Order: sequence, then structure tokens, then C-alpha cells
Amino acid sequence: MLNGVNAGSTRSAWALPVLHALTQRPGVALSRADLADILKSRGLRGDLSARQILRVWSALQSMFAEAGVGDALSQRLQHRPRGRTSGPWSWLLQPGDEVRLHAGRAAEQPSDGWCFSHVPDADRTQTLFRNLGEVMALLWKGLPEEAWRLLDEEARWTGASAALLALLSLLRGEVQAKRRCFAEAYAAFDLAQAQVNAGPPSLAFLLEQIRVQRVRARYAEQPAAVYAGLLPELQDLQRRSRGFDPTPLAELLNLELLCLRRKLEAGGDLCASDRAALLGAMERAAMASLFGFMAGRQFERAQCVSSNLAYAYQRVAPAQDALLIGRAMRWYAASTQLHLSLDLSWNSAWEYIFIGELWLSSVHARETAASLSWQGEGPGQAGFYSAGVQEAHRSADPRQQAHAWLNLHGFAVIQRDFDCASAAVQSLHALLARHPDLETLLRVEGYTLPWVSQASWQAEAL
Repeated sequence: MLNGVNAGSTRSAWALPVLHALTQRPGVALSRADLADILKSRGLRGDLSARQILRVWSALQSMFAEAGVGDALSQRLQHRPRGRTSGPWSWLLQPGDEVRLHAGRAAEQPSDGWCFSHVPDADRTQTLFRNLGEVMALLWKGLPEEAWRLLDEEARWTGASAALLALLSLLRGEVQAKRRCFAEAYAAFDLAQAQVNAGPPSLAFLLEQIRVQRVRARYAEQPAAVYAGLLPELQDLQRRSRGFDPTPLAELLNLELLCLRRKLEAGGDLCASDRAALLGAMERAAMASLFGFMAGRQFERAQCVSSNLAYAYQRVAPAQDALLIGRAMRWYAASTQLHLSLDLSWNSAWEYIFIGELWLSSVHARETAASLSWQGEGPGQAGFYSAGVQEAHRSADPRQQAHAWLNLHGFAVIQRDFDCASAAVQSLHALLARHPDLETLLRVEGYTLPWVSQASWQAEAL
């Protein structure tokens, strides 16, 4: 839409993404190589010909003419004399211009295609996410042989989406290069590029990673022989790079997850179909955010999103909803595995706290936790709650410390370890004495504080 006039009634599959690229960066030159990269995501095979370029401009001109603004395109699309098919091209904004691209009901979202599973399945996504995290961790630790064994197990990737298959091909290329199997590495990069080109435009950021990994492999193969020839190529790649970075969009999707979770929590009067639709939207936002962060190698942010999704399930699950409670626990386990396998830093004790609260409050959660393989101690072990207390003390946050002591006390009562329960409650009351407002806050949040009397815990445990 240009200044309120619809210029897209007969869209070209190639024209719209080109128009989008031009209008999103007014005044910035778009080279022929840039144009080819855009069109490869829409099915271009081989080199971009002058005739194909003319078809793009012809389609755009038709779109504008049909909207009754035929002169608008020629006033804004800039190129050198006789450069209509050779470029570079740029977009010149006119005073008062406002450009918005619409593609009707089927309009693509920027993250369309960012997912792990080829069907919207939260449980399958959790499994694929954990498997991908294992591979990423091994690469992070410099263990390519172990990473290759996991990548080469086809059963691990059953049900993978087109986006994940492209990312896996890229990772296989990286791993093969580290194993010095360069022919296999280049074949994997070729496959990854073909998969991205055949996929949705949202995967275009992977093309930059493929280019980078390919030249890295060439240098690693014969550094002394190729470095001189690589220098001008590297400079050209830097000029052509459009700075594809999935991180900002992944951050927005994570924020969408948090907002949808709160909407679900506040929607007590929602009908079942509306609640299911909101839950599905929340899951899609989370999975797209996870894919963006994992593909961008932003592991701490990916771990944060996986924990946010687990907490969201925990918050919105009805008390007896075994399905959602189980999902919450499985996503917490996946989050913990990624955290510990990559040796990421703990910024707080909240994950220990939320997992512990879920385990203590639900038989379904305990059954699920017992069926899972945990990286480190899980919530069915005393060491998990002791670790939560330690992390809470590192945070120096009295609220986290109180929750950690409450969890340790609750676990000790269930295990009938009354000496541990006594020590935990005494530490809790000493904390409350130092922070008088904390007790009021905990009671407002709905927590019942344990009595100091050991006999009352024993009666509670009977």
C-alpha cells in the first residue's frame, strides 16, 4: 500500500519481496547479487538473468499501474542510466510517503517457518530442541566426533521441519569441516543452501551463515594456499552482507510468549476454543523464538525462552491437567539440560524455585520428572533443593531465598527428613526477621509459612 492506495492486487511472487527489500532501506543500494539472494528464497535457480530482472520490474510496474499510481514507481525506483538490468537500485522516498506491504489473509509473518517440528507439536518440538541442544553443546566444547555421531542418527531428527533440516545440514557441514572431511562439508553446505532457497523467506538469514562457514572451511583446508585469494572474496561478502540477524525478531517473539501467557492467566471466562487458540499462539511464538535463538547461537537466550515456556505451562495448567503439567516439567528438563551442558551462567535461582514448586505441588509433575533423564540432580533429589538455596544466596535476593527455603522444607517433609525440615524453617524465619516486609509479601502471594514446631510437620506428613 502506497500512501493509502493498494498496489498489490496482482502480486508477483518475486516482485513483492524485492519491493519490500527496497522500501525497508530507502536510499541504500541493492546490488544484482543482493537481488539474486532475495529471489533464490523464492525459487530462483542458477544465475539471475537480465530478462528475469526485467520481469520483476514489469510486475512491479503493473501492480502500481493497476492501483492508479503508475508514475509513482518511476519516481522512486532509482538506478544508473542504462542500469535497469545491471543495478544497483535504490528507493527514493518522496515527501509524505508511507509504504506498507499487504498480502491479504495469507500474508507471511517474518518468522513463518521458524519451527522445529513439521507439525505444531509441542512435545515433538521439545525432543528436537533437546537433541539440537546436545549437538550445539558438543560443538561448543570442541567435540566434533561426538557431535557428528548425534547428527548422523536419523531417528533423532524424525519429524524435523524444513527449517530445522536446513539448519542441520549447515551444522553437518561445520562438523565435517572440523573433522577435516572437506568434500562432505561442501556437499552439506550445498544442501543447506538448496534447502534455504526452497524454504520461506524467513530462513534467508541462514544464507549468511552458510557463506561464512563455507569460506571458513576453505581456509581451514589449505590456509597457506588460499588466503590471498580469499581476501577480496571476504571483502565482497562483507559488502553484500545485509546483516541478517534472527536475534531481534526472536526477542519480540519471546515477549509475545510472555504476553500471551498473561492473557491466558487473566482469561478465566474464556471458552475452551478461545483458550486453545491462545495456547496454540503462545506455543508458536515460543517455538519460533527458540528456533531464532538457537540458529543465531544465542544459547543463553534460548535457555531463557525454554524456561519461559515451561513456566507458562505451569501457570496456565489446571490442577489436574496431566498433559500441560507434564509439558511444563519436560520443558524445564530441556532447559536445564541446555543450561548445564553449555555451562551457562546462572543469573538467579528462579528456575530451581519454579521446578521445585511444580514437583512439590503435583503428582503428575513427579511422575513426569521420574521418567526423564536430568542433567545433574533432578527435583526428586535433595541436592536439587540445596543447589536452589545456594543459587538464591548468590543472588542476594531475599525473596528468592525465602522461596528456596520453602521448597527445601517442603521436600524434606515429603521425604520425612524432619531434621532438614527444621533447619530449613529456622533459616526461613531468620530471613523473615531480617526482612519484615517479606512475610507480608509471601502471604499476599498465597504462600502458607511453616510453623516452627517440628511436631506440626510430622503431623502434616502423616
